Amino acid sequence: MGGLFDLRQSSNERQVRKIAACGKCGLWQNCHSPRLARSGLGKRNILFVTDYPTPEDDKQGVYFQDEAGDFLSDSLKNLGFDLDDASITAAIICSPKGKLKSGHASFCQPNLNKILEKEKPSVIVTFGDLALSSVLDGVWEKNIGALSRWTGYQIPLAQRDAWLCPMEHPRDALLKRESPFGTSSFQLHLSKALRCLFVKQNALSFDDLKAEVEIVKDTEDAKTILKAFAKEEGYLAFDYETTGLKPDDERQKIVSVSLCLNNRVTVAFKMNEDLKEPLSQVLKNPKLKKIASNLKFEERWTRAKLGHGVVGWYWDTMLAAHLIDNRPHITSIKFQAFVLLGVADYSSHVEEFLKPIGDSDYNRVEEMNEEDLLLYNGLDSLLEFKVMKKQKEIVRGQE
Repeated sequence: MGGLFDLRQSSNERQVRKIAACGKCGLWQNCHSPRLARSGLGKRNILFVTDYPTPEDDKQGVYFQDEAGDFLSDSLKNLGFDLDDASITAAIICSPKGKLKSGHASFCQPNLNKILEKEKPSVIVTFGDLALSSVLDGVWEKNIGALSRWTGYQIPLAQRDAWLCPMEHPRDALLKRESPFGTSSFQLHLSKALRCLFVKQNALSFDDLKAEVEIVKDTEDAKTILKAFAKEEGYLAFDYETTGLKPDDERQKIVSVSLCLNNRVTVAFKMNEDLKEPLSQVLKNPKLKKIASNLKFEERWTRAKLGHGVVGWYWDTMLAAHLIDNRPHITSIKFQAFVLLGVADYSSHVEEFLKPIGDSDYNRVEEMNEEDLLLYNGLDSLLEFKVMKKQKEIVRGQE
């Protein structure tokens, strides 16, 4: 029987089958140009996705016909690009005459998917949160949250073999033209998106990542690996899955451990008393530079359950993310792995086990299927290592 990682795909397939057909929302009935077709000549392999046609777009039957469209066109011309050479569509292809309702975009999702599959753009630029959430439908399982945490990234999107470049909408950028920095961030993000036309996207394959994680179920095998790691040198990313957030309660425990050595070997195993001493020797090894996401968590649990601190801390992906870009809600390893490496959400299906039970400090992690737990744990360490490498490249580029 397959675990949760297998069930996720079938859940997505069921969701796709439930998508409503285009037209059932009724927006088309009050439009001059119902179901507005794709605009642009499509000479360049880039797709612009806006939120919905404006009233002026609806009258003329072409996207970006208002002041915001003029601003976008002028911005592109300053970068040596003609708006007409792109392909243009919207998350909702009928101009709304009133307030949009939640779920309206789902009626147009088949249209967007069809354009993406037919045109296969190498760069997808989304303008606004509605466009972004529509492009990410079926890829990013969580709510996208504030658009501000996404803008300016060039995300290698494996599902579309394209770069995804989220941006604020031109109409929102225009509102800032009188502010000190004006529209500079919009111009910068647009130039970065256009540069992606000349760079092949390099998203990591989820299947390849899973193959890199070695699940170790035998205690003696785990002990042998830990003894070997204790003699190694280089870089070590590691991660704990625990019964709660705070280790001070004696009943709280480390359930599983994963380690990624030099981006070469990644192992994950269930923790027990016999593995405490060999694990301690690894974490005390000064020749191994330690990597974690939010290292204070691993440090605190190591002190509480192993009786000592971690020797040789080197990198915290959470602190590095904050150093590189101090916007809120971007520092988690899941978000960083997606925007930097293209590794889509791999945790939504296990989060129910990681949440506290009621008002207690305990979660349900021990109820997880063992292979699912260890694979999830192993992916965390592996991606911490790979995110660290990418973050170092970014830091060097900023020097």
